[in-house]
Amino acid sequence: MKGKPFEVYDLVVVVGLIAFLFNFFSFLLLHKRPTMMGEIACVFHKALALIDMLTGVSNMAFAVRFVAADFTFLLMIFTMSTLSFTLSSVMLLTLICVDRYIAIKSPLRHLVFFSTTKAKMCVVLVVTLSCAFAVPQTYFTHAGGKKVRLTTMEETTETEASVKQVVFIVTAIVVIATVGSQTAINILLLKTLVHYFRGQQKMPSIRRSVSNQMLQTSLRGARTVLVMTAAFYIVSVPTTVSIGLRYFGIEVPISAVHAGFVVTQCNSLINPVIYIAMNTTFRNEALSYFGLKRFVSTSTDHDKKRRKESSTPMAVICQHQS
Repeated sequence: MKGKPFEVYDLVVVVGLIAFLFNFFSFLLLHKRPTMMGEIACVFHKALALIDMLTGVSNMAFAVRFVAADFTFLLMIFTMSTLSFTLSSVMLLTLICVDRYIAIKSPLRHLVFFSTTKAKMCVVLVVTLSCAFAVPQTYFTHAGGKKVRLTTMEETTETEASVKQVVFIVTAIVVIATVGSQTAINILLLKTLVHYFRGQQKMPSIRRSVSNQMLQTSLRGARTVLVMTAAFYIVSVPTTVSIGLRYFGIEVPISAVHAGFVVTQCNSLINPVIYIAMNTTFRNEALSYFGLKRFVSTSTDHDKKRRKESSTPMAVICQHQS
Protein backbone atom coordinates (compact mmCIF):
# COMPACT_ATOMS: atom_id res chain seq x y z
CA MET A 1 0.00 0.00 0.00
CA LYS A 2 1.38 3.38 -0.95
CA GLY A 3 2.19 5.58 2.05
CA LYS A 4 0.22 8.76 2.57
CA PRO A 5 2.13 12.05 2.92
CA PHE A 6 2.41 13.71 6.30
CA GLU A 7 0.12 16.70 6.90
CA VAL A 8 0.18 19.37 9.61
CA TYR A 9 -3.19 17.95 10.61
CA ASP A 10 -1.48 14.74 11.75
CA LEU A 11 0.12 16.53 14.70
CA VAL A 12 -3.30 16.45 16.36
CA VAL A 13 -2.75 12.70 16.90
CA VAL A 14 0.27 13.47 19.10
CA VAL A 15 -1.70 16.15 20.95
CA GLY A 16 -4.50 13.64 21.49
CA LEU A 17 -2.15 11.04 22.96
CA ILE A 18 -0.63 13.52 25.42
CA ALA A 19 -4.08 14.86 26.33
CA PHE A 20 -5.38 11.35 27.03
CA LEU A 21 -2.46 10.47 29.32
CA PHE A 22 -2.47 13.82 31.17
CA ASN A 23 -6.21 13.86 31.79
CA PHE A 24 -6.37 10.19 32.77
CA PHE A 25 -3.77 10.88 35.45
CA SER A 26 -5.57 14.07 36.47
CA PHE A 27 -8.87 12.19 36.84
CA LEU A 28 -7.21 9.58 39.06
CA LEU A 29 -5.82 12.23 41.41
CA LEU A 30 -9.11 14.16 41.57
CA HIS A 31 -10.99 10.95 42.30
CA LYS A 32 -8.51 10.07 45.04
CA ARG A 33 -8.60 13.52 46.70
CA PRO A 34 -11.90 15.25 45.81
CA THR A 35 -11.48 17.81 48.60
CA MET A 36 -8.46 19.42 46.92
CA MET A 37 -10.82 21.39 44.65
CA GLY A 38 -13.91 21.33 46.86
CA GLU A 39 -16.28 18.38 46.55
CA ILE A 40 -18.81 20.11 44.29
CA ALA A 41 -16.18 21.79 42.09
CA CYS A 42 -14.35 18.46 41.90
CA VAL A 43 -17.36 16.95 40.11
CA PHE A 44 -16.98 19.57 37.36
CA HIS A 45 -13.20 19.17 37.20
CA LYS A 46 -13.46 15.37 36.94
CA ALA A 47 -16.05 15.76 34.18
CA LEU A 48 -13.74 18.22 32.41
CA ALA A 49 -10.87 15.72 32.67
CA LEU A 50 -13.08 12.99 31.18
CA ILE A 51 -14.24 15.24 28.34
CA ASP A 52 -10.66 16.28 27.55
CA MET A 53 -9.63 12.62 27.71
CA LEU A 54 -12.32 11.76 25.16
CA THR A 55 -11.15 14.71 23.08
CA GLY A 56 -7.72 13.10 23.09
CA VAL A 57 -9.22 9.81 21.90
CA SER A 58 -11.11 11.64 19.16
CA ASN A 59 -7.93 13.39 18.05
CA MET A 60 -5.94 10.14 18.04
CA ALA A 61 -8.65 8.62 15.84
CA PHE A 62 -7.58 10.92 12.98
CA ALA A 63 -4.64 8.51 12.52
CA VAL A 64 -7.10 6.14 10.82
CA ARG A 65 -6.53 8.06 7.60
CA PHE A 66 -3.24 6.17 7.19
CA VAL A 67 -5.05 2.83 6.93
CA ALA A 68 -8.56 3.72 5.66
CA ALA A 69 -9.15 3.95 1.93
CA ASP A 70 -12.32 6.07 2.25
CA PHE A 71 -11.66 8.63 4.93
CA THR A 72 -14.30 11.24 4.14
CA PHE A 73 -17.18 9.96 6.28
CA LEU A 74 -14.86 8.99 9.13
CA LEU A 75 -13.37 12.49 9.06
CA MET A 76 -16.85 13.95 9.49
CA ILE A 77 -17.52 11.68 12.50
CA PHE A 78 -14.23 12.61 14.17
CA THR A 79 -14.84 16.31 13.50
CA MET A 80 -18.33 15.99 14.96
CA SER A 81 -17.11 14.35 18.17
CA THR A 82 -14.22 16.79 18.55
CA LEU A 83 -16.57 19.76 18.16
CA SER A 84 -18.96 18.28 20.71
CA PHE A 85 -16.22 17.68 23.28
CA THR A 86 -14.74 21.15 22.74
CA LEU A 87 -18.12 22.81 23.30
CA SER A 88 -18.65 20.66 26.39
CA SER A 89 -15.29 21.83 27.77
CA VAL A 90 -16.23 25.49 27.30
CA MET A 91 -19.62 25.02 28.97
CA LEU A 92 -18.05 23.08 31.86
CA LEU A 93 -15.55 25.89 32.39
CA THR A 94 -18.48 28.29 32.56
CA LEU A 95 -20.19 26.08 35.16
CA ILE A 96 -17.01 25.98 37.25
CA CYS A 97 -16.79 29.77 37.11
CA VAL A 98 -20.41 30.11 38.25
CA ASP A 99 -19.87 27.59 41.05
CA ARG A 100 -16.75 29.35 42.36
CA TYR A 101 -18.34 32.80 42.07
CA ILE A 102 -21.34 31.82 44.20
CA ALA A 103 -19.12 29.91 46.65
CA ILE A 104 -17.09 33.08 47.28
CA LYS A 105 -19.86 35.65 47.01
CA SER A 106 -22.46 33.77 49.07
CA PRO A 107 -21.01 30.68 50.80
CA LEU A 108 -24.19 29.89 52.77
CA ARG A 109 -26.37 30.03 49.65
CA HIS A 110 -23.86 27.82 47.86
CA LEU A 111 -24.11 25.21 50.64
CA VAL A 112 -27.90 25.28 50.54
CA PHE A 113 -28.57 25.22 46.78
CA PHE A 114 -25.56 23.29 45.42
CA SER A 115 -24.80 19.60 45.83
CA THR A 116 -22.77 16.91 44.09
CA THR A 117 -25.98 15.37 42.72
CA LYS A 118 -27.05 18.66 41.12
CA ALA A 119 -23.52 19.12 39.77
CA LYS A 120 -23.67 15.71 38.06
CA MET A 121 -27.06 16.60 36.56
CA CYS A 122 -25.57 19.82 35.17
CA VAL A 123 -22.71 17.86 33.61
CA VAL A 124 -25.12 15.46 31.89
CA LEU A 125 -27.17 18.41 30.60
CA VAL A 126 -24.06 20.15 29.23
CA VAL A 127 -22.85 17.05 27.37
CA THR A 128 -26.35 16.41 25.96
CA LEU A 129 -26.70 19.98 24.69
CA SER A 130 -23.26 20.01 23.10
CA CYS A 131 -23.94 16.73 21.28
CA ALA A 132 -27.37 17.97 20.14
CA PHE A 133 -25.65 20.99 18.62
CA ALA A 134 -22.56 19.31 17.16
CA VAL A 135 -24.31 16.51 15.25
CA PRO A 136 -26.51 18.59 12.90
CA GLN A 137 -23.91 21.36 12.67
CA THR A 138 -21.20 19.02 11.39
CA TYR A 139 -23.58 17.02 9.18
CA PHE A 140 -24.90 20.03 7.28
CA THR A 141 -21.49 21.70 7.09
CA HIS A 142 -19.92 18.63 5.45
CA ALA A 143 -22.95 17.57 3.35
CA GLY A 144 -23.38 14.31 5.21
CA GLY A 145 -19.74 13.31 4.75
CA LYS A 146 -19.84 13.47 0.96
CA LYS A 147 -17.64 16.54 0.66
CA VAL A 148 -15.10 16.27 3.42
CA ARG A 149 -11.55 16.92 2.33
CA LEU A 150 -8.40 16.98 4.40
CA THR A 151 -5.80 18.45 2.07
CA THR A 152 -7.94 20.80 -0.04
CA MET A 153 -10.75 23.28 0.46
CA GLU A 154 -14.22 21.99 -0.33
CA GLU A 155 -16.00 23.07 -3.50
CA THR A 156 -19.70 23.65 -2.89
CA THR A 157 -22.79 24.42 -4.95
CA GLU A 158 -24.87 27.56 -4.40
CA THR A 159 -27.45 25.65 -2.32
CA GLU A 160 -24.77 24.05 -0.15
CA ALA A 161 -23.12 27.43 0.30
CA SER A 162 -26.44 28.87 1.53
CA VAL A 163 -26.85 26.02 4.02
CA LYS A 164 -23.31 26.55 5.25
CA GLN A 165 -24.04 30.25 5.65
CA VAL A 166 -27.03 29.52 7.88
CA VAL A 167 -25.10 26.92 9.86
CA PHE A 168 -22.22 29.35 10.32
CA ILE A 169 -24.54 32.05 11.65
CA VAL A 170 -26.19 29.64 14.10
CA THR A 171 -22.77 28.37 15.20
CA ALA A 172 -21.50 31.90 15.68
CA ILE A 173 -24.52 32.78 17.84
CA VAL A 174 -24.04 29.69 20.02
CA VAL A 175 -20.30 30.23 20.40
CA ILE A 176 -20.64 33.95 21.12
CA ALA A 177 -23.38 33.30 23.69
CA THR A 178 -21.33 30.59 25.42
CA VAL A 179 -18.00 32.41 25.41
CA GLY A 180 -19.71 35.72 26.21
CA SER A 181 -21.41 34.31 29.29
CA GLN A 182 -18.15 32.70 30.33
CA THR A 183 -16.33 36.02 29.96
CA ALA A 184 -18.98 37.87 31.97
CA ILE A 185 -18.74 35.35 34.81
CA ASN A 186 -14.95 35.57 34.71
CA ILE A 187 -15.09 39.35 35.06
CA LEU A 188 -17.42 39.05 38.06
CA LEU A 189 -15.20 36.37 39.56
CA LEU A 190 -12.08 38.47 39.06
CA LYS A 191 -13.75 41.53 40.65
CA THR A 192 -14.80 39.37 43.60
CA LEU A 193 -11.25 38.10 44.09
CA VAL A 194 -9.81 41.62 43.94
CA HIS A 195 -12.43 42.85 46.44
CA TYR A 196 -11.67 39.95 48.79
CA PHE A 197 -7.89 40.42 48.78
CA ARG A 198 -8.25 44.16 49.31
CA GLY A 199 -10.47 43.41 52.30
CA GLN A 200 -7.89 40.93 53.59
CA GLN A 201 -5.18 43.59 53.52
CA LYS A 202 -7.32 45.92 55.67
CA MET A 203 -8.31 43.14 58.07
CA PRO A 204 -6.39 42.74 61.37
CA SER A 205 -3.84 39.90 61.25
CA ILE A 206 -5.65 37.92 63.98
CA ARG A 207 -8.91 37.73 62.02
CA ARG A 208 -7.00 37.13 58.81
CA SER A 209 -5.35 34.03 60.28
CA VAL A 210 -8.68 32.36 61.05
CA SER A 211 -10.15 32.52 57.56
CA ASN A 212 -12.60 29.77 56.76
CA GLN A 213 -10.84 26.88 54.99
CA MET A 214 -13.84 26.31 52.72
CA LEU A 215 -13.53 29.89 51.47
CA GLN A 216 -9.77 29.46 50.97
CA THR A 217 -10.42 26.38 48.84
CA SER A 218 -12.95 28.37 46.78
CA LEU A 219 -10.43 31.16 46.25
CA ARG A 220 -7.73 28.76 45.06
CA GLY A 221 -10.23 27.12 42.74
CA ALA A 222 -11.30 30.51 41.41
CA ARG A 223 -7.74 31.53 40.59
CA THR A 224 -7.15 28.18 38.88
CA VAL A 225 -10.26 28.38 36.70
CA LEU A 226 -9.42 31.96 35.66
CA VAL A 227 -6.04 30.77 34.38
CA MET A 228 -7.71 27.80 32.64
CA THR A 229 -10.11 30.17 30.89
CA ALA A 230 -7.29 32.50 29.85
CA ALA A 231 -5.44 29.51 28.36
CA PHE A 232 -8.57 28.55 26.42
CA TYR A 233 -8.84 32.07 24.97
CA ILE A 234 -5.20 32.03 23.88
CA VAL A 235 -5.22 28.66 22.09
CA SER A 236 -8.54 29.50 20.39
CA VAL A 237 -7.15 32.59 18.64
CA PRO A 238 -5.64 30.85 15.54
CA THR A 239 -8.82 28.93 14.67
CA THR A 240 -11.02 31.96 15.33
CA VAL A 241 -8.90 34.12 13.03
CA SER A 242 -8.81 31.56 10.20
CA ILE A 243 -12.58 30.98 10.36
CA GLY A 244 -13.23 34.73 10.35
CA LEU A 245 -10.95 35.32 7.37
CA ARG A 246 -12.55 32.49 5.37
CA TYR A 247 -16.02 33.79 6.17
CA PHE A 248 -15.16 37.19 4.65
CA GLY A 249 -13.77 35.54 1.53
CA ILE A 250 -10.08 35.90 2.36
CA GLU A 251 -8.09 32.88 1.23
CA VAL A 252 -6.27 31.05 4.02
CA PRO A 253 -3.69 28.31 3.24
CA ILE A 254 -4.97 24.87 4.23
CA SER A 255 -1.79 24.28 6.24
CA ALA A 256 -2.58 27.38 8.33
CA VAL A 257 -6.11 26.09 8.96
CA HIS A 258 -4.69 22.74 10.09
CA ALA A 259 -2.08 24.40 12.31
CA GLY A 260 -4.78 26.52 13.96
CA PHE A 261 -6.86 23.41 14.64
CA VAL A 262 -3.87 21.64 16.22
CA VAL A 263 -3.13 24.63 18.48
CA THR A 264 -6.77 24.83 19.55
CA GLN A 265 -6.80 21.14 20.47
CA CYS A 266 -3.87 21.78 22.81
CA ASN A 267 -6.49 23.16 25.19
CA SER A 268 -7.35 19.54 26.07
CA LEU A 269 -3.90 18.93 27.59
CA ILE A 270 -3.29 22.26 29.33
CA ASN A 271 -5.59 21.89 32.36
CA PRO A 272 -3.56 19.18 34.17
CA VAL A 273 -0.46 21.35 33.78
CA ILE A 274 -2.33 24.29 35.33
CA TYR A 275 -3.47 22.10 38.24
CA ILE A 276 0.13 21.13 38.97
CA ALA A 277 1.34 24.71 38.70
CA MET A 278 -1.36 26.34 40.85
CA ASN A 279 -2.64 23.73 43.30
CA THR A 280 -0.11 22.66 45.93
CA THR A 281 -2.15 19.63 47.04
CA PHE A 282 -2.52 18.39 43.47
CA ARG A 283 1.19 18.91 42.84
CA ASN A 284 2.18 17.05 46.00
CA GLU A 285 -0.15 14.15 45.17
CA ALA A 286 1.27 13.97 41.63
CA LEU A 287 4.86 13.94 42.91
CA SER A 288 4.05 11.34 45.55
CA TYR A 289 2.36 9.16 42.94
CA PHE A 290 5.66 8.87 41.07
CA GLY A 291 7.67 8.33 44.26
CA LEU A 292 9.15 11.85 44.27
CA LYS A 293 8.27 12.60 47.89
CA ARG A 294 11.50 14.51 48.46
CA PHE A 295 10.18 17.22 46.14
CA VAL A 296 6.86 17.57 47.99
CA SER A 297 6.24 21.08 49.31
CA THR A 298 7.55 21.57 52.87
CA SER A 299 4.56 23.78 53.66
CA THR A 300 2.21 20.79 53.93
CA ASP A 301 2.48 20.52 57.73
CA HIS A 302 1.87 24.24 58.10
CA ASP A 303 -1.17 24.01 55.83
CA LYS A 304 -2.61 21.16 57.92
CA LYS A 305 -2.18 23.20 61.10
CA ARG A 306 -3.84 26.23 59.49
CA ARG A 307 -6.76 24.10 58.27
CA LYS A 308 -7.27 22.71 61.76
CA GLU A 309 -7.35 26.21 63.23
CA SER A 310 -9.72 27.50 60.53
CA SER A 311 -12.24 24.72 61.18
CA THR A 312 -12.94 25.87 64.75
CA PRO A 313 -16.30 27.57 65.52
CA MET A 314 -14.50 30.83 66.33
CA ALA A 315 -12.89 30.85 62.89
CA VAL A 316 -16.27 30.48 61.19
CA ILE A 317 -17.84 33.22 63.35
CA CYS A 318 -15.01 35.66 62.61
CA GLN A 319 -15.27 34.90 58.91
CA HIS A 320 -19.01 35.61 58.76
CA GLN A 321 -18.59 38.80 60.84
CA SER A 322 -16.10 40.09 58.30
